[in-house]
Amino acid sequence: SLALALVLACSAGRAVDVGAPCCEFCNASRGLAKYTSIDAGAGHCGETCLRPLLFWMYRAFEPGLSLARSETPCADAGYGFYLQTTVHGHWPLAVELDLYDPGSGNNGAHPAAATRSAR
Repeated sequence: SLALALVLACSAGRAVDVGAPCCEFCNASRGLAKYTSIDAGAGHCGETCLRPLLFWMYRAFEPGLSLARSETPCADAGYGFYLQTTVHGHWPLAVELDLYDPGSGNNGAHPAAATRSAR
C-alpha cells in the first residue's frame, strides 16, 4: 500500500476502498491543505487533505510526505491514472487518500469528480 499509510505503523491498520475521490480539492476554509507522497515501491502516488498543524505528526511516519505545489501533484509527477480512494489506519490517525498509478489514463479524473463538492 501507499507509504501515506503511515498510520499503519501506529496501529493494526486497514485499507478500505471508499469508492469516491476525497482529495481532488482540499477546502482551505475548513483548515485543510493538500499533501502528496510517492511510493515508488508500490507504484502509486497519493493525495490527501490534512490540517497543516498535524503535518509534523504524519511526516514522522512518512518522510516522503510533502505539501503539494499544485492541485494535481500526482498527475504533475506522471501519476495521472486515478486508481481508488482508501482509508488507511484507525482513529485517531486515519488518513483518507486518493491513489494514482503512472500514466495519463483518465488524466487523474474520477467519473464522480465533476459532481463532488470540495471537502
